[in-house]
Amino acid sequence: MLEVLFSSQSNIISIQTEQRDYDWGEKVAGTVKVILKKHKRVQDVTVRLKGKQRVSFSTRSGKRSRYWSYENVFLTKSITLARVNDILQAGHYSWPFSFILGHGSPGSFEYKRQEFSGVVEYSLKAEMSIPDLLVPNERFKHVLTVKPNFVPHPSSFSIN
Repeated sequence: MLEVLFSSQSNIISIQTEQRDYDWGEKVAGTVKVILKKHKRVQDVTVRLKGKQRVSFSTRSGKRSRYWSYENVFLTKSITLARVNDILQAGHYSWPFSFILGHGSPGSFEYKRQEFSGVVEYSLKAEMSIPDLLVPNERFKHVLTVKPNFVPHPSSFSIN
């Protein structure tokens, strides 16, 4: 099991997953855990699976440079784990979750070289919503690796 934590002054929020690397069509399962050191008003607890692609590059023409950037969110799934709308007492809380990775999604990828970068990233984000406008929500983001599903073209095989 893989567990990652975020700690603020009064709370700890964590995501525990069954594994780090996933294949297409596989279940991403785990537990969101919250440790409250003192009671807190909470609206809800959610977990979100997100997949995004990002590319950026720059071009130069003489003394003039231009920067280009593009981002595409191709996967968003969210689960509300608990609708509290009340005060949670100090203590330990945990909520299981699971998502299925769809077929056809690109594999995780990161490339950086001089003026060009490209990334395909999958992440889980746990959030405990606090209804007080002056108090920020408790959040934690955990990056996953999705293995590329490479199916070679038949012409790439040769039989001797």
